[in-house]
Amino acid sequence: MASLNCFVDDEPLTTVNADGLIVATQTGSTAYALSAGGSIMSPNTAAICMVPICPHTLSFRPVYFPDSSVLCLQVPSDARTAATCAFDGRNTTTMHPGDYVLVRSSPWPLPLICHVSACSDWLRALKCKLYWNRRTK
Repeated sequence: MASLNCFVDDEPLTTVNADGLIVATQTGSTAYALSAGGSIMSPNTAAICMVPICPHTLSFRPVYFPDSSVLCLQVPSDARTAATCAFDGRNTTTMHPGDYVLVRSSPWPLPLICHVSACSDWLRALKCKLYWNRRTK
């Protein structure tokens, strides 16, 4: 179980007790966040989402913040164990009690190449990949 103190713009939010925590933007890690119970986020939404993985309380649910927010995730100094932090599932590092990571949106947005428009391409992909409202009659 991970234990993380969470701050948003230097304001304490909560201490997460969960199997893990996903932090994602609208163009990164959204499928992973979705599989853990997060919402689908439009690529035009300027936000950062925080999605707990199997939280150990019923009151902590996915939370979305403006993309101008800075999140601080800290392993509490009295934590029983270290935590592993993975970046896009590739690079990992061990966070020991007292260590923290700051998360913020990049000032350089990811340019997207669109067939029609960002909105229509995204909606078409959602309908196709998720089989929305398709069932046999």
